[in-house]
Amino acid sequence: MELVRQSFARSSQKSTVRASREPGIPQKTVCNVLRRRLHFKPYRLQLLQHLTPADYAHRFDFCIRMQQAMEDGDELAETLIFSYEATSHLSQCESVGC
Repeated sequence: MELVRQSFARSSQKSTVRASREPGIPQKTVCNVLRRRLHFKPYRLQLLQHLTPADYAHRFDFCIRMQQAMEDGDELAETLIFSYEATSHLSQCESVGC
């Protein structure tokens, strides 16, 4: 767990694949440690529509709020990871009880 924490402390935008190669830990283990032990949440930015001029003000406000949350020590801001790699997959189980 400490190896994964140190790996992401050095570079928070690192992919789980790269993070698993450094200490030689399987990628699934890195994902489990990030999610279950360190309470990190995967986040992938996706541009879905054209931005309007009003959207830029909303984006700026969000950045200000996130910066303030980081300065105040908000738990969400400390565990949010921005990455270009998707780390969540759909289960192939078809029954509702899975």
